[in-house]
Amino acid sequence: MTKSLQVEKLKRASTQMKNKINAVLILGAIAASHLFTYCTISATHFQWLSRWNEPVGSNSLQFAIIFIVSALLTQLFIPSRRNMAVCGLMLIYLTYGVGAKAGLATAFFAYSSYTLGATILGNKRKRSVQVEDPLLQGLAGLTIWLACFYLLSLTHYNRRAIYMVVLAVPVVYTIPAALHTFRANIRNWWISPRDNSVIALLVCFLFFFTARYAFFPTVGYDDNALHLKTWTDLLYNHTRTVDLYNQIWSASPFTSDLLHGVISVLAGYDSRPALNIALLLVAIAALYRLAAITSMGKSSSHLMVCLFLTTPILIALLGGMQTELLFLALLGAASTVIAADSLNASRLLAFIAILSLLAATKLTGVVIVAFLFLTLVAHFRLDVWNLLKSQFKNPVTATYLIVLIFFAVFPYGFSWIKSGNPLFPLYNGYFKSPWFPSINFFDSHYVKGATLKNLYGMFFNTGDYYESANYVAGFQYLFLTPVSLFCIAFLPGARHFKWVLIPAALFGAVMYSSLQYYRYLAPILLSCSFMIGGLFLWFERRAPLALPVAWVLAGGFAIINLLMAPGICWYFSKAPEQQMTLQDKQSLIENIAPEQTLNTFMNQRFPGEGVLFEPGRPFGATLAARAWYTNWYSPEMGTAIQNVKTVGDLKTLVQRHPIHFAYTNSNTLWQSVDHPRKQRFVISYGSILSRYVTTYGEVLQQVGGTVLYRLHDHPVSYPAPVFNFAGQASALLPDIQAILKHDGALVARKQPKIVTVVPVAGQTTFRYTLDLLCPAAGATYIAQINWRDQPPYYRQISCDQPLLHFVDAGVIPNGTSAGYVYVSQTDDVNPVFVKALKIELK
Repeated sequence: MTKSLQVEKLKRASTQMKNKINAVLILGAIAASHLFTYCTISATHFQWLSRWNEPVGSNSLQFAIIFIVSALLTQLFIPSRRNMAVCGLMLIYLTYGVGAKAGLATAFFAYSSYTLGATILGNKRKRSVQVEDPLLQGLAGLTIWLACFYLLSLTHYNRRAIYMVVLAVPVVYTIPAALHTFRANIRNWWISPRDNSVIALLVCFLFFFTARYAFFPTVGYDDNALHLKTWTDLLYNHTRTVDLYNQIWSASPFTSDLLHGVISVLAGYDSRPALNIALLLVAIAALYRLAAITSMGKSSSHLMVCLFLTTPILIALLGGMQTELLFLALLGAASTVIAADSLNASRLLAFIAILSLLAATKLTGVVIVAFLFLTLVAHFRLDVWNLLKSQFKNPVTATYLIVLIFFAVFPYGFSWIKSGNPLFPLYNGYFKSPWFPSINFFDSHYVKGATLKNLYGMFFNTGDYYESANYVAGFQYLFLTPVSLFCIAFLPGARHFKWVLIPAALFGAVMYSSLQYYRYLAPILLSCSFMIGGLFLWFERRAPLALPVAWVLAGGFAIINLLMAPGICWYFSKAPEQQMTLQDKQSLIENIAPEQTLNTFMNQRFPGEGVLFEPGRPFGATLAARAWYTNWYSPEMGTAIQNVKTVGDLKTLVQRHPIHFAYTNSNTLWQSVDHPRKQRFVISYGSILSRYVTTYGEVLQQVGGTVLYRLHDHPVSYPAPVFNFAGQASALLPDIQAILKHDGALVARKQPKIVTVVPVAGQTTFRYTLDLLCPAAGATYIAQINWRDQPPYYRQISCDQPLLHFVDAGVIPNGTSAGYVYVSQTDDVNPVFVKALKIELK
């Protein structure tokens, strides 16, 4: 017996020694990856520090100070509930930033979804309230509601009052049960122990710090071209519209847009910030649920969530309407079912609801569905089929399952009915829809090769794989995930991680092999964070003394992520606190996507009237009428625009369609010739469009750099010019006559010169006409009028031809009495001469 004890003791000692050696090697590898990362970033001479400009840095510091002061005050007065109290205060802060109505609408929709899901899954009865898994129940109810609202969106009964009545039904139904147990539930909730640790407080800080970025208004390209359209249709047209002629994606599923649309109608304005924060909470809840399944320690669970919350792309997803945030949350929730040790009917029904919602949202969701379902079957095998058979024998659950199956396939059937292609516009080479060329559409911009080199480059040269700066992909996923997988492989009871890893790895491999675009990989980041949690679990069980060191080293990646985070999106050079009120949001909208404001003006003043958009700015999703796009979103119009060579051609094209309004943007560089670029027609068409709208268009409104024109059949006349220079010195100010060239042209130099001052009393619009002589290419002329006490008119003109004729128009700002007309260019290397300059006011 003694000998066997000695052998056992030696084995234990040997195992402990191996664990210590492995722990040292693992920590050394993580430390080396830190050193490598710091050296690589430092080689850029800390250029990334420019992302932390004064507004971003000062507002982030102020937020941190407010959070710390709140924690100290609550520690003094209610120390046992410190973290809960701080979260309550910060929740008020978030509600102010996203809007109270948006927050209430989102909360109401979420609670209605939960009560509906709990009722269907059998956990709410008249005399008891059993909360088995509120996350899954809420998602089950959400899917059923979206199925109902999808059908309702095809009718003309989409009104706020109808939405509120429908959503209130399950809430009212469960009131008896809620009242019966309300007092007991509140008492149990209050006296139950709470995690009051500092690291839990750190999770709260990082959550609210990250969630602040949802304050930004919806100004993304895809959002304003497509995703906001469902909300606009429900709000103004009270039904969903499909316009395949002008927007090839209008028949695509995008159920996430429907969810946003319904909540925004309830709130009365864009509720995307509140909705995205709710989706982030779902993801966090799923991550904690996964940690509980594996019996991970609280501190390790919190640090795992901290690393996840510092992932820079999360703040980019919070600021837009892309489907990846929803996919990330749903994949995490589905993983909690797959990773569990057992499967029951309630969890299976919720799992199928999640699959249905994934499939109904986007084609890539179908890929996730396939891998999730196959993994579920591989894990639970016959249990899945036996439970499904038993549920189909129950009329209520059978109806529930039929609705879910119908919802998963109906959006593709709807697309087939409308376009002749269930996946339109994808794979049209097979389906031959007449609305799109018979080719298999594919965006080749981010096709760089599915190699390890490009995978590595995605983390250090992120700007080549996503619309961002470099170093914003989250270095923990590059360095900690492989180490975590190695540790998990030697961890007893690692089956939970295996079942979560399989669907995420398969989906990630499929997406990365087809397109090296970082955002498409975002749905698997929660699963990768869970794998990193496996690294902490390994230290908990094999080398607990080294666990704090692992926390510190892993936390170093969180610090790097926070430092790099503002580079994930170009307009994050502004602080979230600068976007807290509706006025603040409107200011940024007018700067980045002024078409939103003009679309609202059109919806109110000219309902039913479509607008012609520039190819590079197809921001018509908030226009209730037809948005006439002239790029690849509208293949027929895009082809027609390429054939436009003169103003007469464009006039003929416009008159063939019911187009009476047009937008042009003066913030872009004006170019007149057809340069050999990818979208060559954009340049030459832009010059033709400006001549057409300034000749036949009446200026109605201007927001930022975008001007709204009302188009007429005949040229719009202006009174006599207030300034008309054509080589004569008498038209100029006395001190400017010295820059006249011998042939009567003005010499434009880098130093701006005022050539005249025009009074504008009573006038509201102007037209600026210019003839330039450009002996050498490369210069850029600046058309500029500084309005007294108001923002200036400013337009850059590329000298890409020897002789240029430029014409533009705009609104004279209210409150100005005069305009100072300047002549200048961007450099003195290439000469530019002004042959003629005319200013007309109306």
